[in-house]
Amino acid sequence: MSEKNNALFNLQELFVEPTAHCNEACTMCNRWKWPKQFLDLDNLVARLEEAEKMGAKRVRFSGGEPLLHPHFQKLMDYFKSHKMHCLVYTNGLLLPNYAEELASVNAAVSVSIDGLTAETHDHIRGINGAYDNTHKGIEAFLNARKKYNGNSHISANFTVQEQNIKDLLNYRNAIDSIGVDQIRFAIIHRPGAINFNSAMYGVLRSFLEWAEKDPPKTRLLIHPQLYAIANGHISKESLAEGLPSYALFAREPLPCYVSHFSMMVAPTGDVYPCIHSFRDNEKQSADRARRIGNVCEQSLQEIWNNQPYNSFRSNTIPVRISDAKELCGICEYYFKLKEIHQKILCKENLEPCLNLNT
Repeated sequence: MSEKNNALFNLQELFVEPTAHCNEACTMCNRWKWPKQFLDLDNLVARLEEAEKMGAKRVRFSGGEPLLHPHFQKLMDYFKSHKMHCLVYTNGLLLPNYAEELASVNAAVSVSIDGLTAETHDHIRGINGAYDNTHKGIEAFLNARKKYNGNSHISANFTVQEQNIKDLLNYRNAIDSIGVDQIRFAIIHRPGAINFNSAMYGVLRSFLEWAEKDPPKTRLLIHPQLYAIANGHISKESLAEGLPSYALFAREPLPCYVSHFSMMVAPTGDVYPCIHSFRDNEKQSADRARRIGNVCEQSLQEIWNNQPYNSFRSNTIPVRISDAKELCGICEYYFKLKEIHQKILCKENLEPCLNLNT
C-alpha cells in the first residue's frame, strides 16, 4: 500500500450499489437473476462518513434496486445530519413506501419509465403492474416534497429500444403530465437490443426535431448518442454491438479522469475505479480482476491510496479511451470528457460536469 495517491483531486462522489438484486425482470438487464447480496448497514454508514471526510459531496445509490436493501430507511437517516447529497436510481416499484424518507433528506430521485402505456412499460420491465406502481411512486414523492417544502429533484429515465421507440412521438403530448422535473432519453447499451430500420430513424428524427423547436415545460435531457444515431454518425453495426459511445468517439479520443474523482462500491464490498468497470460484465458476478480493494478489508482512504488504484490512474491518463473498447464502450462520461478535460487543463471547478440530476 502506498501512503500517497496520484489522483488529481480529492474524492468528489461515491457510487454505491447496496444490492445487486432487483424486483423487476427487464428485457435489457439480467440483474434480477443475481443473488440477493446486501452491503452491511454499519459498514456502509462507516464508508459514507469516511467518504464525506475525504471530500465527497454526493453519493449515488443504484443497483439492482437500492430500495430493496432491508435497512434503506436507516440508511436515509444518515443524510438528516450530514451535508453530503444523495441521488437514488430506482425502478419506482417501492417508491410509495420510501417517498417520505427521501423527500425529508432532500434526496434526488431518478425513476425508470420505459413506456408510455402500461402494456409497453410492463413488458419491458417484466412485471405486471409496474407502470401503475411507478406512477404512484412519482405522485407520492411529489406530495412528500410539498410536505417538506423542499426542492428535491425527481427525474425519469426513458431508455430507447426497439420495443418502445414507437412511443417517442406520443410522448410529445404526455411529457408534462408525468409530473417529473426532467426526463432523460438515452439509448440502450446491450448487444442485439436494437435493430434500427428506416421507420425507427424517422421516428427518432421527428422526436428530436420537436424537442428542439417546440419543447415541453418539463426539462428534456437527450443523450448526444441519440442525435448521433439520427444523423448517421453511429453505424447499425456499432448499435448491434451495444457500443455507441466507442463508435462515436473512436475518431476523437480523450484521456479518462473519472478514477481521479470517484469510486464505486459493489454489493460484495468490492471497490472498482468506475461503475462501468463493474457493470459491463453481464455475468452473475462482476469480473473481480478489475477490483481495486474491498471495504470489508480496507478503508476507503486506504483503497484510494493503494497501488492498484494508483496503477489504474497511471494507465488511464495516457491511454486513449478508444483503446479500451470493452471497458469504456458504453461509458456515460464519454459525453462529458471534452468539458472535463478542458476544465482540468484550465484548473476550473468540475461541479458543472458532475450535475447531480443527470
